[in-house]
Amino acid sequence: MDFSGLIAVIVVFAAIGGLVGIGFLLWYLWAMARLFPRIGLPAAHGWIPLWNDWRLMERTGLPGWIAILYVVPVGNVVAVVFRTIAQHRIGREAGVGAGYTVLGLLIAPLWATLMGSRLEGRVLAAPGGVGGASHGAAGYAPSQAQGFPS
Repeated sequence: MDFSGLIAVIVVFAAIGGLVGIGFLLWYLWAMARLFPRIGLPAAHGWIPLWNDWRLMERTGLPGWIAILYVVPVGNVVAVVFRTIAQHRIGREAGVGAGYTVLGLLIAPLWATLMGSRLEGRVLAAPGGVGGASHGAAGYAPSQAQGFPS
């Protein structure tokens, strides 16, 4: 039995899949580099894989080191959940709904592209300072700011 035709088809599909994967990666990195200045982070950090998700999570008050779990089997699910939470927090700051969160979970490069376009001309202030963790839950003011005694 000659499997050379089957092997050729497999190689072609693997090459096409690899090129599509590289294309999605480059799209995501470009979109993150475009989004980062609009959320108070350096654009250069958006071009670095893993570091860009680390910074995105830190920007929203989540532990950035969770991004390391992308390289751990099954741990990558935890990293995706944390990135989705970070995307939701950025979306809330930008005034978009939960549909953007779902989009960020399913097609992260498209989420970053649309958020970058939506925030054109504005910069969202980072909670707790640029890249710093906030005190308390992101999006909520400390009790003193609401007039409650401490």
